[in-house]
Amino acid sequence: MALAESILFVGKAVATVKDPPDAMKREHLKLLVALQHRQQPLDRVVQQLRKTTADWLFSTVLVKQHGLPRYFASFRNMFLLGYGALACNFIDACTQWRQRASLASKSVSTAEKIFRHQEFNALLAKASVGTEAEDALDGYGVKIVDHASGVLFSDLLLVDVPCILRYELQWPIDLFLSQSVIHQYSKLWSYLIGLKHVQVCLCESFLRTSQHAIWRLRSHMLYWVNALWSHVQANVIDVHYQNLMDTVSGTNAARDFEQLQMAHADYLQHVTRGCLLLSAECVQCIQQILRACLDFCQFVKQINETWRGAKRRKVEKTAAEIVREWTRGLEQKTAMATATDQVDTMEKDFIAMTSRFFDLLTHASPDIKASGNLDMLLMQLDYNKYYSGDRSMRVLLP
Repeated sequence: MALAESILFVGKAVATVKDPPDAMKREHLKLLVALQHRQQPLDRVVQQLRKTTADWLFSTVLVKQHGLPRYFASFRNMFLLGYGALACNFIDACTQWRQRASLASKSVSTAEKIFRHQEFNALLAKASVGTEAEDALDGYGVKIVDHASGVLFSDLLLVDVPCILRYELQWPIDLFLSQSVIHQYSKLWSYLIGLKHVQVCLCESFLRTSQHAIWRLRSHMLYWVNALWSHVQANVIDVHYQNLMDTVSGTNAARDFEQLQMAHADYLQHVTRGCLLLSAECVQCIQQILRACLDFCQFVKQINETWRGAKRRKVEKTAAEIVREWTRGLEQKTAMATATDQVDTMEKDFIAMTSRFFDLLTHASPDIKASGNLDMLLMQLDYNKYYSGDRSMRVLLP
């Protein structure tokens, strides 16, 4: 497989450039003659061809406006949500779209998919206005995917319309990166934009009545999501991104093209591991927790809508209406008691899920802990020994 990829790389590079320098032509011809006379094995010749071609590309083509640091910075800001204002604006735009869109039908025609694709890309462009990303969207686009696409967390932003962020590889960066790398970036974007969406929903979930159990659960959920978000951005992405940029800007970077490819692959691997996406158990646990948070936000929204509807009712009362209102008051108290029971169940489930998540991180292998700086996340989540202390003392106060 590596040999085939090397042959494809050399062929693509030569076909794209069309007129490589004479020195490189002579070097390639010499290697091919040696191969023809069986003076060197095929794999060694292909490897030398790849190295000379790659070194020339890096020193001649991938420079200035096409330099690797520019692309890496763009991917960090777009896929890994370095453009915070763009991410928040896009989340708000998607929320408004979902409120006005009709999603009753589960089956979507091809024409409707194309229209939605164009609509979401228009939302992305609109969300960038007035932000750092306003002139940085070239090559990027939102793509609607199927529920069975296998892209984790792609349905957290818009539950009924899973979507991902894509980048169209253009010359000359397509000589350095492959579509599989962009797909890995897209997976990270789905995870991060979903996590950010949950954070925004919890921040905007305000209850207009005084229900301590609901406020307590909201605070607990928001603290957990904030801890995970700040950890992923500050302790994982920023740390490994800085390491990558130090490697790219190093004194020997221009002389070893393949070393940079390996450094970028390691960077993506470290970020993915640090985001806890390489563990199936952690992924499942995070998905359950984030969905529980979204269910809670929807629950609070329904309570607010019920409260607003009751407030709009007529104030003038007859004797019969007074009796009906008194009866309705009992029904509302019963409904509120039912809601309180639901919140208690949600809280117990949330504590159980986050406790399991804490246990998974506590027993993670040392290399995973080091790569993701998990000790810092564990320390933040375990504030006041909430998870590591005596769990029998974890009593839900009224």
